[in-house]
Amino acid sequence: MPEIGLKEATAIAREVLETEPRHGFTLLEKQTRKLPGIGWVFFYAPERFLATGNPKYLVPGNSPLVVHNDRSVRKLSTAVPADMAIEQYRESLLGLTI
Repeated sequence: MPEIGLKEATAIAREVLETEPRHGFTLLEKQTRKLPGIGWVFFYAPERFLATGNPKYLVPGNSPLVVHNDRSVRKLSTAVPADMAIEQYRESLLGLTI
Protein backbone atom coordinates (compact mmCIF):
# COMPACT_ATOMS: atom_id res chain seq x y z
CA MET A 1 0.00 0.00 0.00
CA PRO A 2 1.40 3.43 -0.88
CA GLU A 3 2.22 5.73 1.99
CA ILE A 4 -0.19 8.55 2.75
CA GLY A 5 1.20 12.05 2.30
CA LEU A 6 1.48 14.55 5.10
CA LYS A 7 -1.11 16.89 3.62
CA GLU A 8 -3.81 14.20 3.39
CA ALA A 9 -2.93 12.73 6.79
CA THR A 10 -3.14 16.19 8.36
CA ALA A 11 -6.60 16.73 6.85
CA ILE A 12 -7.77 13.41 8.30
CA ALA A 13 -6.34 14.24 11.73
CA ARG A 14 -8.11 17.61 11.69
CA GLU A 15 -11.40 15.90 10.80
CA VAL A 16 -11.01 13.57 13.77
CA LEU A 17 -10.28 16.45 16.15
CA GLU A 18 -13.31 18.35 14.85
CA THR A 19 -15.51 15.56 16.24
CA GLU A 20 -14.62 16.91 19.71
CA PRO A 21 -15.37 20.63 19.21
CA ARG A 22 -15.92 21.43 22.89
CA HIS A 23 -12.19 21.01 23.52
CA GLY A 24 -11.04 23.21 20.64
CA PHE A 25 -8.09 20.98 19.80
CA THR A 26 -5.32 22.31 17.58
CA LEU A 27 -2.70 20.17 15.87
CA LEU A 28 0.86 20.72 17.02
CA GLU A 29 2.16 20.45 13.47
CA LYS A 30 5.86 20.88 14.32
CA GLN A 31 5.64 17.73 16.45
CA THR A 32 4.17 15.55 13.69
CA ARG A 33 6.18 12.40 13.03
CA LYS A 34 6.31 10.03 10.11
CA LEU A 35 6.21 6.33 10.94
CA PRO A 36 7.66 4.65 7.84
CA GLY A 37 5.45 1.83 6.63
CA ILE A 38 2.66 2.86 9.03
CA GLY A 39 1.60 6.48 8.56
CA TRP A 40 1.83 9.67 10.63
CA VAL A 41 1.63 10.51 14.34
CA PHE A 42 -0.05 13.75 15.37
CA PHE A 43 -0.02 15.57 18.66
CA TYR A 44 -2.62 18.14 19.64
CA ALA A 45 -3.68 20.40 22.50
CA PRO A 46 -6.59 22.65 23.38
CA GLU A 47 -6.29 26.05 21.72
CA ARG A 48 -7.05 27.80 25.05
CA PHE A 49 -4.08 26.05 26.67
CA LEU A 50 -1.79 27.04 23.80
CA ALA A 51 -2.94 30.66 24.03
CA THR A 52 -2.66 30.98 27.81
CA GLY A 53 -0.29 28.25 29.01
CA ASN A 54 -2.76 27.66 31.83
CA PRO A 55 -2.82 23.93 32.68
CA LYS A 56 -6.48 24.15 33.74
CA TYR A 57 -7.29 24.05 30.00
CA LEU A 58 -5.49 20.73 29.40
CA VAL A 59 -7.66 17.70 28.64
CA PRO A 60 -6.78 14.39 30.32
CA GLY A 61 -6.32 11.47 27.94
CA ASN A 62 -4.98 13.61 25.12
CA SER A 63 -3.11 10.80 23.39
CA PRO A 64 -1.12 10.84 20.13
CA LEU A 65 -3.22 10.20 17.06
CA VAL A 66 -1.99 7.85 14.31
CA VAL A 67 -3.26 8.24 10.76
CA HIS A 68 -2.38 5.01 8.97
CA ASN A 69 -1.46 4.64 5.32
CA ASP A 70 -4.88 3.03 4.74
CA ARG A 71 -6.46 6.25 6.17
CA SER A 72 -7.69 4.56 9.35
CA VAL A 73 -7.07 6.37 12.63
CA ARG A 74 -6.02 5.16 16.06
CA LYS A 75 -5.48 7.00 19.33
CA LEU A 76 -2.57 5.64 21.31
CA SER A 77 -2.35 4.82 25.00
CA THR A 78 -1.93 7.50 27.63
CA ALA A 79 -0.73 4.95 30.19
CA VAL A 80 2.90 5.52 29.20
CA PRO A 81 4.85 8.54 27.87
CA ALA A 82 4.05 9.40 24.24
CA ASP A 83 7.41 8.25 22.85
CA MET A 84 7.00 4.87 24.54
CA ALA A 85 3.38 4.52 23.32
CA ILE A 86 4.50 5.25 19.76
CA GLU A 87 7.36 2.76 19.91
CA GLN A 88 5.20 0.03 21.46
CA TYR A 89 2.53 0.57 18.82
CA ARG A 90 5.07 0.54 15.99
CA GLU A 91 6.59 -2.67 17.30
CA SER A 92 3.18 -4.33 17.70
CA LEU A 93 2.23 -3.48 14.10
CA LEU A 94 5.53 -4.67 12.71
CA GLY A 95 5.48 -7.86 14.78
CA LEU A 96 8.56 -6.96 16.77
CA THR A 97 9.17 -7.98 20.36
CA ILE A 98 8.41 -5.28 22.91
